[in-house]
Amino acid sequence: MVGTPFANQGLPYLVKFIDPICMQSRFEAFLHSKGNRQVVTACRIEKVSFRPDKHCSALFRVYLHDEMERSAEQWFFAKMYATGKGRQRYEKERLKEPTVAFWPEWDTIFWTFPHDAKLPQLAGLLQPNRVLQLISQHFAQLGLSSNAVCHDVTCKRVKYVPGKRCVLRFQAEISEGEEPRHQIQFYSKTFSNEQSRYVYETLQAVSACVGSEAGQFESPPLLGHFDELHTFWQANWPGESMARLYRQESWPEVLPPIAQGLAAFHLSQISGLRPATYLDEIVPEVLGDAEWIADFV
Repeated sequence: MVGTPFANQGLPYLVKFIDPICMQSRFEAFLHSKGNRQVVTACRIEKVSFRPDKHCSALFRVYLHDEMERSAEQWFFAKMYATGKGRQRYEKERLKEPTVAFWPEWDTIFWTFPHDAKLPQLAGLLQPNRVLQLISQHFAQLGLSSNAVCHDVTCKRVKYVPGKRCVLRFQAEISEGEEPRHQIQFYSKTFSNEQSRYVYETLQAVSACVGSEAGQFESPPLLGHFDELHTFWQANWPGESMARLYRQESWPEVLPPIAQGLAAFHLSQISGLRPATYLDEIVPEVLGDAEWIADFV
């Protein structure tokens, strides 16, 4: 989070904009206006960026129930502009992404995931038939035999940074010959540009360090890169998140090995790393991570 949103003269509806309860009803009304009868049961703000008297953007995750009591999640990315500035921005944005919506009384435009002008490939990656096709074309990379059959695939939304990147977790139902059907899981990491290739190759370099000083730090196997989609796949390793470990009695015993592994990793020599020059991108991420860590200290 950058800055602390509060009542602001240039953004008169800001207080309502960053109120999850208020936004819950706004998003539900929007969905109903489009013929979607799902009920929004909760709304959470995942990320906020604020410039006083100019604009405020926020990523909202909403939780939905339909008439059959099935649950789902959706992301909305919204940007509020200073009074009178929203309409002009909306007209520009809808030339790039026709599905963008506009609340004129709030000077606010918003996008419904996966529609993102800078990540146009996302919509296709959420189509089951497209993912089934990709899996079928890359059985060997997934450790499957050539006679494997992919019967079904489901997707879990993990993390989304609008205009930059998205992480999805896929679960596929596979059969191989006479063997019973089984499940495989993997992560799909999509970027807005060729940075995906750089991240992929950097992770390859990290994996190559295993057995050296960085041997205490390992990463899940990489399963392939798709240049045209700016996307790569990575295996899903089972394990516990640090947030869960912190709540366990064994936490004090776990912390030293984690610290030692990170220390060894930072001292390792990894080829191909670029200098960290994009401070405007790095600092907000560091501040966000510090905020998250502070919740557990």
